[in-house]
Amino acid sequence: MITAKTQRIFELMQETQKSLSDPDNWTAFLRTAAWQYKYPFEDQVLIYAQRPDAAACASMEVWNKRMHRWINKGSKGIALLRETGGHYGLEYVFDVADTSDRYNRELRLWQYDSRYDSAIIETLENTFGEIKSSLGIREAIHDAVHNAVEDNKTDYLHEIGFVKNNSLLNGLDSVNLDYRFRQTAEASVRYIVMCRMGLNAGDVMEREDLEFIRDFNTPETISILGNAVSSVSEHALRNISETIRAEQRREKFDERRNTIYNRDNNKTERTDNYGRDSIQNSGRLSDTGADGSAGGIQDREIWDAETDISQGAPQEPVLDNADERNAPESFGGDRPNSGRAGTEDSVTDGTVRGSDGGIESPGSAEVDGTDEQSSPVGRGDGTRRTGIQLSLFDVPLPSEEEQRNIVMSAERNSSAFLVPQQIIDEVLTTGSNNRDSIINICSRYSKNKSSEENVEFLKDEYKQGGKGFVFDGAKVSVWWNAEGMRIAYGDRADDLGQLIAWEDIDKRIGELLELGRFAPQETLDSINEYERKKAADAVWYMYRDLDTEQFPEMKELFEEEWF
Repeated sequence: MITAKTQRIFELMQETQKSLSDPDNWTAFLRTAAWQYKYPFEDQVLIYAQRPDAAACASMEVWNKRMHRWINKGSKGIALLRETGGHYGLEYVFDVADTSDRYNRELRLWQYDSRYDSAIIETLENTFGEIKSSLGIREAIHDAVHNAVEDNKTDYLHEIGFVKNNSLLNGLDSVNLDYRFRQTAEASVRYIVMCRMGLNAGDVMEREDLEFIRDFNTPETISILGNAVSSVSEHALRNISETIRAEQRREKFDERRNTIYNRDNNKTERTDNYGRDSIQNSGRLSDTGADGSAGGIQDREIWDAETDISQGAPQEPVLDNADERNAPESFGGDRPNSGRAGTEDSVTDGTVRGSDGGIESPGSAEVDGTDEQSSPVGRGDGTRRTGIQLSLFDVPLPSEEEQRNIVMSAERNSSAFLVPQQIIDEVLTTGSNNRDSIINICSRYSKNKSSEENVEFLKDEYKQGGKGFVFDGAKVSVWWNAEGMRIAYGDRADDLGQLIAWEDIDKRIGELLELGRFAPQETLDSINEYERKKAADAVWYMYRDLDTEQFPEMKELFEEEWF
């Protein structure tokens, strides 16, 4: 049995689908679909109908428990059709614009930059086949989309053959049907991809490219076309976004970290760090006693933290994945490519879509958008219509206070609020506040001591102290003592901070050394010289402090030429 609300949403979807055969309406829909590219076509249609300017949608549960944001009072949900066990109902999602958090953070999504063009073009060619043009990213997208549509059109054309009788496609032979489908699908996918990348999509599509959209004038035919466009564009944009993230990680691996700001008046001047000159020339960061690591997060600063600095909050979002939600199966999920099955209502990648030769796009399980440059949620080109979020679609919400309690509980219990591993790794690669800490740690771990011995060494190396960092605008504080290392967002790493035991720190340092990410090769190559210098210094200090007047025989133990 379908309720009145569910029936109304189903009718809304059909009415909106009929309107999409108009070129202007179809183009407006594509602009919405560009930002909802991981939703199936039917969901994209309903989001377009109700909230065409939506940037990143998720359910209240996802916003509360995973993104740690609450839905603002008075916000209207976007109703999506769902089927469960043969019964149809509604799921409500909310745009990020309807959410807030206690830190006033701005959610940020992945952003294209022309410096990634070569890598993106290579990915497109590896994914979709030969790219003939070498003129630039727009031409590469054109060729890749052509290949993708060509490879996947057969099933869609077969489906259209069963439903075209009541449409303007009726009476067309297979050649003309193929031509109309390919031209419309290719132009539409190119437009979506260009819109999401922030390129001027109008540069790649003339009005004539959509001249045949009018022929898809029934819900059935426009749905098949829409599913094809949605599937291909999702596959392309997933690969592009993953390539951008990979390139950003590579850049951060190589780039020099920012200057460190030392506020500890008790520290000795760092003018004699071992191996400092050669490490500076290696293109990596010099830091508080650290010779730098092979990994790096952009826009990082470091200060020396104290135990009593006030609790703060991240200035930038922890997660960068609100646009990467697994949408549950959509209404009418028995249609090929009509929905994306998700194991749970989450904002992470991982969906696989397509059937019978359609596109399959296994998503990355990575949540780590925290390490990438990104753009604030917003819109690309084109105008927006208002949408029709009527009172019919209102959904009772818990109060903001109730949601805040849910958010705070999730922050305490959910690993999503924990500091990402890459930031922890960055902290570890700065060492303690001791001079030459990194090379001293490397030297120690080159001796293959037991874990127990390493733990005792680390406790002695770090003793008690702390420091603060700024990673891409978000403050992170660290404090360590005999208990372990606490790390937290904000200006203070107190009891609420994430505790990392020395045993775990020992294990991770060993792993980073094996991966070549704990210190640059120049530091590792200088360990033997560093050890000899330490030994020579120890002998010299012993010789210098001898009381040869009282114990003249001690002087005979040393040869003058040694010094």
